[in-house]
Amino acid sequence: MRLWFQLDPQTLQDRDWQRTVIDMNGIEVKLSVKFTSREFSLKRMPSRKQTGVFGVKIAVVTKRERSKVPYIVRQCVEEIERRGMEEVGIYRVSGVATDIQALKAAFDVNNKDVSVMMSEMDVNAIAGTLKLYFRELPEPLFTDEFYPNFAEGIALSDPVAKESCMLNLLLSLPEANLLTFL
Repeated sequence: MRLWFQLDPQTLQDRDWQRTVIDMNGIEVKLSVKFTSREFSLKRMPSRKQTGVFGVKIAVVTKRERSKVPYIVRQCVEEIERRGMEEVGIYRVSGVATDIQALKAAFDVNNKDVSVMMSEMDVNAIAGTLKLYFRELPEPLFTDEFYPNFAEGIALSDPVAKESCMLNLLLSLPEANLLTFL
């Protein structure tokens, strides 16, 4: 049995929640839908955290660690390069959520045993932890300021102009962001 109904953004925006009960061959399905505009759902919220690495600006983490690239990025990339280069879809296949959360907690408290933990975990959990780190940054790696310029640069049709534009934009990034990207 297929059930189709139109989700109209304008209708959903007018109310906080849409709730309905659907009878499906004797099974009662309760459905709640809340509409959040794309602009709001993609907006990153500034972090109030001063400790840990997740949700903290890259520049703050690198300054605290006295490094050019956050420790979490170096450790995860090294482990992935050591064990995961033959894996298919290394950054696409999900790792075990409990392993990812355990690694997140270990990195956030600066656990010195994190490399031992990683060596015992599936490489997809390590890739998942790295992806989670970048997702939880309070500002994207390519920064809110430069994002529109990167989007315009990618749209250029002339390959020489595109390369020049992208290189100049990369070199304009804050040092920690650029070195982490590289």
